[in-house]
Amino acid sequence: MNYLEAHEEAVIKMKKHLKKSPMLDRLLKEIKDNTDLGNKYLIEKCEDIFPDITKSIQHRRAQYYLLLHEYHFVEHMHKEGTIESKDAEVLKSAIDKKIYNLNRHPPSIEVLKWKERLIKYSELTDIFEHNDLHKGLDPALEEKKII
Repeated sequence: MNYLEAHEEAVIKMKKHLKKSPMLDRLLKEIKDNTDLGNKYLIEKCEDIFPDITKSIQHRRAQYYLLLHEYHFVEHMHKEGTIESKDAEVLKSAIDKKIYNLNRHPPSIEVLKWKERLIKYSELTDIFEHNDLHKGLDPALEEKKII
């Protein structure tokens, strides 16, 4: 997650400082390729193995991207003259503070116990009802003392 966020922050800073240099386009393409690979890995690998963690990460990323969108919208309104510089700085400062707090506090993750995870994500749920799986697993687990 921080890997992807760091790339987004790098893009913002490079656009601000490098303006229209030929190196900027090359760096932006490389960053896009890296973030695409990170997203692909997150979706393909982690989601299958850790659905609860992936869900929490996706919610946090959504918060982050909404804040970035809000930041860019404030900049756009300032450039268009809709708001004054002083107001834009106050709004951007508030958004920066929210982004900082988001980065400082890890997402809360509720990980299911393995039995509930098995019942919730197993392919057996296509065949059996959740209650039937609970009833069927309890005696089998007690026999092997797995609980």
